[in-house]
Amino acid sequence: MIAATGILNTLIEEDSQVVSPAGKKFYGIPFPGVYVLDEGGLVAEKFFNRSYTTRDSAGILLNSALGEVLKPEGTPETGFGNEQIEFSAFLADPQLMLEYNSMLYVRFTVPEGLHIYADPLPDGFIATTVEVNPTEGLTIGEPRYPPTEVMAFPALDVELPVYGGNVDVAIPITANADILNWTNPDKPDSIELGIDVRYQVCSDVFCYLPKLEHLTMSVPLGELIR
Repeated sequence: MIAATGILNTLIEEDSQVVSPAGKKFYGIPFPGVYVLDEGGLVAEKFFNRSYTTRDSAGILLNSALGEVLKPEGTPETGFGNEQIEFSAFLADPQLMLEYNSMLYVRFTVPEGLHIYADPLPDGFIATTVEVNPTEGLTIGEPRYPPTEVMAFPALDVELPVYGGNVDVAIPITANADILNWTNPDKPDSIELGIDVRYQVCSDVFCYLPKLEHLTMSVPLGELIR
């Protein structure tokens, strides 16, 4: 079945003498991954990673399969709001598991008649950015920004990329072994995330001052992979 589905680890030859610490031969193991089947049993999506120790979390798989970002019940969350904008940061999963790729989302809610800018922009305009502060024990990927709208500003004779309505920015995040020894009962139960959100809210005729908000969120750490 492993060979038939094309996931046989061909880097290990059949006559290889490489064995695991338990004395078992490595030949015949698959490249680990996940197949998502549709209602007819056909493969709709595949999720594979270069490292055999890494998996995609249940939250990532579910969001990809459904084509939308869900906020699971009980997931870590923090937020900010004022008269011009609201945004919240939440995890795709209730907790981080060792070497499971998860996703941190920052969801903006921009009132009707207002917008926030996106890159690329000329000098003098502030783009919306999200940055997760470096944290020992976490591998943090590059933010993934959604598609933008193009808005015309006749008074300035320019067209600029903007966001409006509900906007989700996604940041890949993975807990790694540097969070101490996961088999140690003294390992931390959670880890603190610092998230910097920069934005500038504008209408078609005026802009509020640029803002930088810092969010802090405590994320639970799960048990060692079983």
